[in-house]
Amino acid sequence: GGAEVLVLTLVADEGTAGGHGMLAGGQIPLNGRDPLKVNQLIVKRTMSYFGLPRGMTGTRLAKFG
Repeated sequence: GGAEVLVLTLVADEGTAGGHGMLAGGQIPLNGRDPLKVNQLIVKRTMSYFGLPRGMTGTRLAKFG
């Protein structure tokens, strides 16, 4: 479980992922796709994984720089 399940869920059939316990990682090749669209897919899957409502926006906690 843990981090591996999260990363496997986010990457799904788009690339490769793996891990164990609290460590995991994954890769999604762009293969000519727009990086912003791939990012949107990952954000959508992340929000779904955590049960967050669609269209929810975040609030910056601190400003750096």
